[in-house]
Amino acid sequence: MRRLVFISNMAAPYQVKFCQALREYYDAQFWYHVRLEANRPAWWRIPLGPHNRILEHVVLTRSQHYLSFDIVRELERYDPDVVLLGGLTLLSNAVAYLWAKSRCRPVLAFTELRRTPQGEPRGVDAMAALLRTFYAGLDCILTSSAEAAVQFRNDYHFPHVVSANYPADIDGYFHHLPRPRGARREILFPNRLVELYDPLLALDVFAEVHRRHAETRMKMNASGPLRQACEAQISALGLSECVAFLDNIASWDALPQVYDDADIMLLPARFSVGNFTIVEGMASGMGMVLSNRIQGFGKLIEEGRNGFSRDPQVNSFVNAIELYFGNARLFPAHAAMNRELVRRYTLAETARLFRDVVEDVMVSGTNCARTERKSQ
Repeated sequence: MRRLVFISNMAAPYQVKFCQALREYYDAQFWYHVRLEANRPAWWRIPLGPHNRILEHVVLTRSQHYLSFDIVRELERYDPDVVLLGGLTLLSNAVAYLWAKSRCRPVLAFTELRRTPQGEPRGVDAMAALLRTFYAGLDCILTSSAEAAVQFRNDYHFPHVVSANYPADIDGYFHHLPRPRGARREILFPNRLVELYDPLLALDVFAEVHRRHAETRMKMNASGPLRQACEAQISALGLSECVAFLDNIASWDALPQVYDDADIMLLPARFSVGNFTIVEGMASGMGMVLSNRIQGFGKLIEEGRNGFSRDPQVNSFVNAIELYFGNARLFPAHAAMNRELVRRYTLAETARLFRDVVEDVMVSGTNCARTERKSQ
């Protein structure tokens, strides 16, 4: 069985579990630079098991460009047949790339859409030119979305680009019972309290829904720099008795219950490359009310077909929620479509996708092997 190593920033729960899924096909190990980054909640910490490990002697953690002084020694020890880089701007990954190419080992990279702090896709800037030059020998780039694939293929001119996806730990969501349940309705704002996701607009939407339907409640993500602003707005709108923060999530495995308890997901993001919360809500069978400015997973929701994808405005979002409240048959109809759409993102299906891409590279030969054949 081929040895594969994946080198990434932090031990996110879905990556830790993805390692086990990939081990169906490879002797896989996943290496990370930190256990969790500072903006992740403590309940993201799950047991690593024997095949996930944290690299030692890591510097540049504040900038998140991570360099482990042990990376070459670890590569020599494990001697992988395939190297998979989680991101192009980690300095350890640059070193691992040079190590692999010097030995004519296939190197693939998994990356997101490059974007500005405002969420806009980055054009051909100096960093893009540097990445294209330095990583010219990559055998394949897998991207987390179709938009990122277009960026790296058409704008940055990498020759071998595949639109892929992050693995989603959603197996525990498909058994959730259909909504609605009972007289009370619960709305979920599951994303971090940051400007791009616009939790303050979510509160304005909920305030109007609650004015019309006093039985509604809302749960909100508990972390993010806008927490105090949200608390102030909740108080100003008189919503303290019907809005609660998700402060008591005990573990990653308790997360499915948060979705099972809710009826409708509300995400009026100004921009997003697509969030796991979307596939989690779809797998759970929730009603979906999303901003039409969300890329990636957000594109799975088609206005009026399997949810509502609208311009993030109060009246537009309130009207979408009213459509769910007024026609309970929409819930099971949308749930059936959405669950089929997101099965491809499960850990097992994503592992099969990565296996297929890696094997295609192995069959066609690495870039350095192709160069050697041309020179002979």
